Amino acid sequence: MKGETHTATLVLETFWFQHNLASLRPWLEGRKIGGNSAGPRERTRLKLHYVAMTRPTHLLCLAVKRTCFEDNKGNLDAKMIAELEKRGWRVKPL
Repeated sequence: MKGETHTATLVLETFWFQHNLASLRPWLEGRKIGGNSAGPRERTRLKLHYVAMTRPTHLLCLAVKRTCFEDNKGNLDAKMIAELEKRGWRVKPL
């Protein structure tokens, strides 16, 4: 809800033309900033996830498909995970 906060938020991967959190990975990795160059669908995703991700005061958890973190051989991409962890994310494969 606009202007309100709470202790924790769990954002689940959903599908709207493509997997939402997977499509936001360049922003999570810091390879993209802002959304002015994104198309209207991506801008909508960015706005919705910005609201969801700025509400928690203590814990934010993103439930992303494992395939989003796999290399082309189906193994977890250690380099990508290390880059995310360097940016402050904790990646826990389940």
